[in-house]
Amino acid sequence: PAFVGVQAAAPLFFRIADALRARAPGGTLGGTGARFELAPAPPARLARVEVCALSGDLPGPHCQHKARTWFLPGRSPIDECRIHREVLLDAAGRRACAATAGPLHTEVMEVWPSDLQRQLALAGLPRRDLPPPAPGCERDGAGATAGSPPRITSPLLGVTYSVDPAAPDRSQVALAVTLDGDAREAHWFLDERYLGKARRGAALLVAPGPGTHTVRAVDDLGRADARELRVAALTR
Repeated sequence: PAFVGVQAAAPLFFRIADALRARAPGGTLGGTGARFELAPAPPARLARVEVCALSGDLPGPHCQHKARTWFLPGRSPIDECRIHREVLLDAAGRRACAATAGPLHTEVMEVWPSDLQRQLALAGLPRRDLPPPAPGCERDGAGATAGSPPRITSPLLGVTYSVDPAAPDRSQVALAVTLDGDAREAHWFLDERYLGKARRGAALLVAPGPGTHTVRAVDDLGRADARELRVAALTR
């Protein structure tokens, strides 16, 4: 616990990275005098592939900057980049839809899921939000290619939550979800009961009773995710 990443893990990581980037098999690690040796050849199944330079996934049709990286068949992810999307805009720069009148144009934008957008902001690298939808386009996924459904991150899978029936205010469970970049809020349901809504990046607290429940999150574009919530009452 006394080790701090910036003082211990980060310097070690960069020393390793410097060694791996060296081209010659054997040499001195810059400034330290330490010797290193590299394997003479990469594994036979390892290949170089082109990926989106921003997401690291396989390039989609709208990825403008690409890079080459190592790929191990059967191990490396093969998802296509969903960060870059072509967005239909009206003359005022709002997301357009079939009901939008006037001149329209398309623009490739970065569409980040809410969890990654939050981490980027905390790292001092905020990303631009999608522009608001044009009037009449609030409910039809205006302007962007088909996005991803919500992904519930809390309650956790395989976990039984303990609640105190005598103190429901101290037995709340946080409901959290990762939303696609074109969604602005999530509506929450417990079994068939509507609980309320939470804005993008915010959690909703609920005090469920004992038993097995179904939690469902529906974003403002109608896409949904569901998860089981197991709750047990504390015994005294």
